[in-house]
Amino acid sequence: MGSIRGSRCAALPAAAGHDNDNGGAMTLTMDVLDRLHAADPNAATELVQDSADAVALIELLEMLWNCGIPRAPQLLEPVLQRLLQLRPTD
Repeated sequence: MGSIRGSRCAALPAAAGHDNDNGGAMTLTMDVLDRLHAADPNAATELVQDSADAVALIELLEMLWNCGIPRAPQLLEPVLQRLLQLRPTD
């Protein structure tokens, strides 16, 4: 199997009018999508759990929601859980 890079999904954020100046966000997104494309959702989940970049996780969440990759829905919950863990406490 090839890489997801360069596919329709890889172009989604720019096409949607997002500012792609946050290289970390796109790196996490592309790494996770590559793992999903390679049928390795466990590695994708580990990347999510290891991330401390809330902006990158939000970008990833948007991509997973819109991309239409069959394995993407199983990552929505881990991304949301990680965002909750990173939420500032009062």
